[in-house]
Amino acid sequence: MRKFKKRFKGSGHLIYSRARTSALYRWINPLTDPFKLIGAIPRYIGFFKDWIKYSKLPSAEPIRIQDTYPCIHDKTQTTGFDAHYFYQDIWAFKKIYENKPDYHVDVGSRVDFVGFLTAISKVIFIDIRPLMVTLENFDPRKGSILSMPFEANSIQSLSSLHVAEHIGLGRYGDSLDPLGTKKACEELSRILAVGAICTFLCPWVSQGYVLMPIEFIRHNK
Repeated sequence: MRKFKKRFKGSGHLIYSRARTSALYRWINPLTDPFKLIGAIPRYIGFFKDWIKYSKLPSAEPIRIQDTYPCIHDKTQTTGFDAHYFYQDIWAFKKIYENKPDYHVDVGSRVDFVGFLTAISKVIFIDIRPLMVTLENFDPRKGSILSMPFEANSIQSLSSLHVAEHIGLGRYGDSLDPLGTKKACEELSRILAVGAICTFLCPWVSQGYVLMPIEFIRHNK
């Protein structure tokens, strides 16, 4: 029993230490990625070796230092990707494609995802920071998820992916509000019409960090 307690206590200290290290990394990362910084030295050496080798090849054009643009972190064994956004966009796109709406409203989702949606539907894109591009089937509008520019019970097809959890934290210029996420969900519910389909995703913290992809249909007012 004593050995078990000692092991459990040691595990607790290890988890706490990892949590502190992770928090420190998150604070440093906006300034510089320490892992990339450490790995940069050998990668720069590899870059210069490739430069010299390339310059000696037949028909190689002369390369001036002012024309170079070192990309030293891309020589990886596999293609890196963010699993959250990769799988959520595929899941949500399939759902919306299957529903075949006359037009679709998205609130604050990734701009790549919203751009792809224009290939299958007219899209009204609401964001506190509007995406000002010219694109067929695309109608960008400045707005807040807390005060949507639509009448109650009026939207038949709606999506908002990885947005609600950010509301109220001020990251994107919105007002600070501990109840921001709850209010955002209430506003999305307000504009949904009876029979409307909403494609929604946000993290759910319960026994760990998991994602909650949800497609739901509003059945009553």
